[in-house]
Amino acid sequence: MRDMDEVTILPMQDGDLDQVTQIEKEIFPTPWTRRQFQFEIRNHYCHYFVAKIGDVVIGYTGLVVVGSEGYITNLAVKAEHRRKGLGTRMILTIFRKALEAGVDIISLEVRKSNLIAQELYRQFEFHPGGVRRRYYVDNREDALVMSTGYITAGKLREIIEKNEKYLMERNLERQS
Repeated sequence: MRDMDEVTILPMQDGDLDQVTQIEKEIFPTPWTRRQFQFEIRNHYCHYFVAKIGDVVIGYTGLVVVGSEGYITNLAVKAEHRRKGLGTRMILTIFRKALEAGVDIISLEVRKSNLIAQELYRQFEFHPGGVRRRYYVDNREDALVMSTGYITAGKLREIIEKNEKYLMERNLERQS
C-alpha cells in the first residue's frame, strides 16, 4: 500500500501519548497507561518510537537498554496497518538503536498464541529460550521468551541489512 511510503518513525514524544494509549486500549487486554509511557520516555535507559503518517500515530515500539542487553518492551501496529512491513520497519529502528548503544543481546516476551509476532521476531533471528508461565494477567497465558542470543556489531548490521533488503523487495513486488 502506498501509505507505507509516507510513514515516518520518530522518537516518541509527550504529544504522541494520547494516540499511543488509544492504540494500547484497542489492541491489548491490559493496556499501559499514559503515565507508564510518560515514565518510560523520560527514562534515559529507554528508547521509544512512533510510526506516523502525517500527525497520526499508527504504531509504536520500545527498547530498554541496560549495559549490553536490550529488551523490547512493546510493539504495536493499528489493525488496518498490519502485515504491510511496518513491524519490520519498527524492529529495524530498534536494532539500529541497539547497535548505537552497544547492545549484545536483545530479548522480549510474546504470547505463545501470537504466531504472527513470533514469525516476525524469527525474521530478526530471535529464538525461543524459555517460557514464563501464566505471564499475562488477563488470561494467564504463557509468554514465550525470545532472544537474539549474543550478537556482535557485525551480526547486528547483517540482520539489519537482510531485513532492509526484504522490505525493499517486498515493496517492489507490491508496486509491480
